Amino acid sequence: MSSIFQQRLEQHASKAKALHSMTESLGMAALKNVDQYAKELVGETNKDINTLFSNQRQIQQLVKQIQARHMTINKQSQAFLSLIESFNTSVAELGDVKSFIRTTHANMCAVADNLKFIESNM
Repeated sequence: MSSIFQQRLEQHASKAKALHSMTESLGMAALKNVDQYAKELVGETNKDINTLFSNQRQIQQLVKQIQARHMTINKQSQAFLSLIESFNTSVAELGDVKSFIRTTHANMCAVADNLKFIESNM
């Protein structure tokens, strides 16, 4: 009886060892799969973060370009406003000259009429 018991004990030990070995290999495979998944997840996350930073750099460059264009447009607008102001001043001065010429002409005509009147009375 002892030999049957011994055989059964050896069979059980063999099965337990095989089961333990299989459990250990499955555990190692699971750990390997989890490790691989974690690496892929981190890799994808790093790709997304790199894409995010790349997009941020591009946006910052575009903002700098827009700011430079804004400054250029602002300077051009100021120059244009200055030209318009200068033009308006020139037009006003021409109006003043025209008024001065009319007044001077009217005064000269009055002087000429007075001189004719004086000459005719003499």
